Order: sequence, then C-alpha cells, then structure tokens
Amino acid sequence: MIIFKRKRMAPELTIGAISGTIVTISDTGYINNELFIKWLKHFIEYVKPSTEKKVLLLLDGHTTHSKNLEALILAKMHGIVLLQLPGHTTNRLQPLDVSFFKPMESYFSQGIETFLRSNPGNTVTQYNMTGLLSDAYAKTASISNIMGGFKRTGIWPVDRTVFSDADFIAASDLLENDSETAREDLGAINPRETTIEPEDEATERPVKSNSTKLNNNCNSTDLNTSIEEIYPLPENKGNAKKRKLSQPAVILSSTPYKDELEGKRNQRQNSIKKVKKNLGLSSTSLFEARDDQSSTSKSDVVNAQSEYDTTEWYCHICEENIIEDMVKCEKWAHTSCAGTKKQIKKYVCENCK
Repeated sequence: MIIFKRKRMAPELTIGAISGTIVTISDTGYINNELFIKWLKHFIEYVKPSTEKKVLLLLDGHTTHSKNLEALILAKMHGIVLLQLPGHTTNRLQPLDVSFFKPMESYFSQGIETFLRSNPGNTVTQYNMTGLLSDAYAKTASISNIMGGFKRTGIWPVDRTVFSDADFIAASDLLENDSETAREDLGAINPRETTIEPEDEATERPVKSNSTKLNNNCNSTDLNTSIEEIYPLPENKGNAKKRKLSQPAVILSSTPYKDELEGKRNQRQNSIKKVKKNLGLSSTSLFEARDDQSSTSKSDVVNAQSEYDTTEWYCHICEENIIEDMVKCEKWAHTSCAGTKKQIKKYVCENCK
C-alpha cells in the first residue's frame, strides 16, 4: 500500500505501480483505521487465510492496529492471528525491519539519483513516486531477503538462541548505571575544598584609584567561606513525569483482548450518551449547545472535523487516541471525558481545581 498526503485521488498517482498495489491517499499521509481495514481485506483476498489454515501477522503497537476493533473482528473471522510485538523491539523482531526496509531504501535512493540524471532540470514529484518505489520494491523483494528476515529474527526456522544474553539487558539497568556515573562525576567536585587563603604579606604599591576603600575590619575568617555556601549546587529533583508501562507482546485477535476493547468502546458510548443527556444536546450533534456562548481560543479547543493523525488525539483521562472534540487545561482531553461543552470559555481539569 502506497499512501499519499492529498485531499483528492489522481489516476496519475498509480503510474508504474506493481500489479496488486493499493495506491491511496489520506489527510496526513499516514495510515489510519479505515486504510488498515482496506489493506487487511486486500491481504485476505491474496493470502486466503481461514480458521482451518491460520496465518500469523506481526504488527507494531500503532493504534491503527491495537485499537482498531473492526480490524480485530475481521482478522478473527478469517483466521488471522494478529501478534503485537513488544515495544521498541521491532528493529530486532520484525522481519521487514531486519532485512527489507534498509535495502529498499538504498534502491529507492539510487532510483532517484538515476531519474535526476536522466531528466536534467526536472524534480521528483508525487507522480514519479509510485514508479520509483515499485522499482525499489521489485529489487528488494527477493526470496533470499524474505527468508533471511525470518531466520535472523528466529521466527522461522524457530531459533530461541538467536539472541545473546546481552540483548536482554533491561533498559532500567542501563539508566541506573548512567545515573550512578553522573553521581560519581558530581561527587568528584567538592566545593568545600575551594577556599581563598589570605596573603601573609601585602606588597605596598602606590595605586591611584577613585574606588571606595575597603573596610579595615575585614578579617581572614570572611575569606574562608566556601563557594557552596555562597551559591549552592542545584538539587536533582529527578524526573517526576509518570512513565508509561512498556508495551507488552499481545495477540490482538484473541478473544480476551477483543472483549476488553469492546467493553471500553461500549463504556465510552454510554458515557457519551450520559453527557448528551446531562448537557441537553440534540441527537444530531453532540456538540451543538442550545445556549450561545463565547468561543474559546484555537489553542484551547480542537474540532474533531480537523484532519489530524489519530496519534495526536490522545486523551489523558481515557488514555486513548480517538478523534473527538477536545479541550485543554494543562493536557488535552476529550470533551465527553471531561464532561464539558466545546463552547466552554475556560476549562479547568479536576487535578488543577
């Protein structure tokens, strides 16, 4: 699937595409829920999986995969096992990342250079991209490359010893070692040892100056004040930001995960209905208020009709990426989760009250 960032599809974008390629568009240039379902149907048409002959599909943790309930139901119906890899491991566990994307990128760069040499004065436009990508794909998609990707990741043939013990070092251990090193470096500097010693003998030199004379009562004890007492070192308060738990490996098409996702969606729909009832909103639109109120600034409210990637619609209340109208206090939240109207003049969350 080749995705262009455009508003309207043009037939010229398909020039040079390999047979079976899906050439489409999106507002952001990235995949979304609808496009992933479209690709999944395309995958089912060509691979022809079934509940008797299941197929394993390896995915990363993008929300278009992990939060796309319609796609999970479709995959389960056709015997596709959707396996979400653990976070930050696709560079070692995803066969495409290991053996395919890098050589394809090299062939694609070579194709651009060849095109520019053959067409002096011209530039590479969107209408040339499909042909260049197709040529690079055809050179990369060899049997040896595909088999090598599955072998190097230990997926097939199954090899549990493909990774060494060093590959399983926890990131927390590395961070702890870095913090200990920083503390050692900081402890090597002792500001109390830095003092100013008074001179035993003063050399008398006639100097003409208009400056104010020093106080004769100044004694040597005043010169022994440490730098730390004058200007204390800043304290390391640490990172108070709450860290999100690492993404685990999950079978997305499994019944427990699908049921959990369905439960969250039903709970969310019930919450929206409750908010509609409490706010007295019409059935045609959740955000059409009866009372005319002053609109908020663009920085405080985002309309759900705006074209953004779903990853930009993260709500800190429900912790989900769902495209809905949002309001902001310190962080963004869906208006339905916050229990407020889009036309509210100033929104203050529960944590800030």
